[in-house]
Amino acid sequence: MNTMKRISILAALFFIGSAGCSPVIRQRNGGWVPIIVAQTGKIESSSQGKYVSLACRFTNDSEHVINYRGYKADSFGPPLSPGHIVPIHTTRYKQNGQWQTYQQLFCGYGMAFLDFEPGASAGFDIWLPDHAASWEAIKVGFKCSWFNPQGEKISKMIWSNEVAVEDI
Repeated sequence: MNTMKRISILAALFFIGSAGCSPVIRQRNGGWVPIIVAQTGKIESSSQGKYVSLACRFTNDSEHVINYRGYKADSFGPPLSPGHIVPIHTTRYKQNGQWQTYQQLFCGYGMAFLDFEPGASAGFDIWLPDHAASWEAIKVGFKCSWFNPQGEKISKMIWSNEVAVEDI
């Protein structure tokens, strides 16, 4: 049986500039940010080999609906339980001090642009191949959009905190 370690994470993310994202804490001028927090990880075995799983939580701590691309709850049999989502995400990993993108493919069946209501919080899991255990760190992100108070659409890639693989 594998031992799951709890990973304490205090960092949140918000966006700077139009070209990317940087980890920082909530704005002071009344602004807000969607947050992804990587919570727990484990290395597991299945009939098809070992893999690394990472449990994450997405929170909309705002007064605005956030739109993201993911799978509808009824795309699965049985449907996803309340409080769970499956966003189309990007996983980045650090190896030799450099961040790289792990190439993942997603099936288009059941995929849609979904709304995430103000105050909502939902968990989601990611699974990576066993060689992910040799990486230094992992982070996960996905693209979100919302309308600011001026009615302008904002679209940004948001990222979780960085999780050291040695802590998984």
